[in-house]
Amino acid sequence: MLSSRFICTSESMLTAFQETKLKYLFHLLDKNKSGVLEPTDFSEIGNEVIENLNLSKQELEKNNILKNADKFFLKLISNISVAEKKIITLDEWLAFFDTEIINAEDSIVTDEVVDLLLNFLFGSFDQNRDGYTSVRDYIQMFSVLGISRKDLTSAFIKFDVDGDCKLSRYELSSSVESFLISDDQQDPGNWIFGPWDH
Repeated sequence: MLSSRFICTSESMLTAFQETKLKYLFHLLDKNKSGVLEPTDFSEIGNEVIENLNLSKQELEKNNILKNADKFFLKLISNISVAEKKIITLDEWLAFFDTEIINAEDSIVTDEVVDLLLNFLFGSFDQNRDGYTSVRDYIQMFSVLGISRKDLTSAFIKFDVDGDCKLSRYELSSSVESFLISDDQQDPGNWIFGPWDH
């Protein structure tokens, strides 16, 4: 487990481009805008997903989404910070991605984080369980993070490289990994979480 000693310093190897994207994702997940990630951010996202999908009367689905939200935060904090603190600071977030994802010697942690994001954010919206995320699913999904429909449509077009208006699990996984790691500003995966470049 990583500890709070992993904070950003002048020795950070993140490029300015990578740091910009990671800060953008941090602020998207910081739903209550407190400047740190904490359990209430993730339960709030979970509740907005439930409302967005009209699942408030479907106890099993509702509980699964809230459970996944809690699991996502607990897994992040066990990797990034001291669990007892119950918060993740921006410095800890950036340092984690710097040392354990972007500049790591293997991809084990990267694969775990990508799976975590996919299961939490994307899994809830594949309501017909066909393994694909449609444009509609994608827009529904990220509107809970406060991104406009227009920006989301434009972002989807950028990373739907084969133009079939749906994304497979493999395409999603590849795009999320590109967002977290890539330093290539032309990489379509950079826009998986919407318009970070605004």
